[in-house]
Amino acid sequence: MSWNVCEDDISPSDESSIDSILADFTVWGITLFNSTGDNGSTCKNGSGGVYPGVIAFPADAPHAVAVGGTALNVNSDNTYNTESWWLNSGGFGVSQFSSDPQPGYQSPFYSAAGRSVPDVSMDAAPGIIVCQATTSDSPDCGDTSTPGLFNVIGGTSLATPLWAATWAITQQASVDAGGYQWSAAGGYFYSIPKAFHRASTMTGTGNNFAHVGLGSPDMTTL
Repeated sequence: MSWNVCEDDISPSDESSIDSILADFTVWGITLFNSTGDNGSTCKNGSGGVYPGVIAFPADAPHAVAVGGTALNVNSDNTYNTESWWLNSGGFGVSQFSSDPQPGYQSPFYSAAGRSVPDVSMDAAPGIIVCQATTSDSPDCGDTSTPGLFNVIGGTSLATPLWAATWAITQQASVDAGGYQWSAAGGYFYSIPKAFHRASTMTGTGNNFAHVGLGSPDMTTL
């Protein structure tokens, strides 16, 4: 899910009600990956409202997986090279709701007054090019001369579906190996920190848990 609203625009009871539904989803193996937004520790709503030091809902829900962004560099053969915290991304911060105390799964990694986001991060910048030919009369995607046919998709609205796809692939691998399908929400990722490129391995300022959470997926280990 790449939409969100600022915590100042919802009530604590609404947030708590949604999280209780997400908690039920975990029993069925469902994981909600949610974008934390593209404005760092400032939340912007759809009406242009600006809330410094406020994080986004429902990324703030303890039973959602909050996704931040990084800038990824790869080698000529597309293997992992380096990564840095994407300065426009992350939606990092701590929930202001008293109903969101710091979850037990976060406390060994980061000390905060409440739930902090993001939990994990992934490639958000500079983005990818997508051909959006969606109707039968749309030009062929091979027609690079058509204006508006190709769009750059980036930010945490890219990182979030990339994480959802990554988790779907790992779940399929588990089932193919005779295992089970389960939810990554509710703190599961915090039990496997070795499966991530941690913030401390990334370059640039702001590369710590507060900005990128556990980090980005080390695909083979995950």
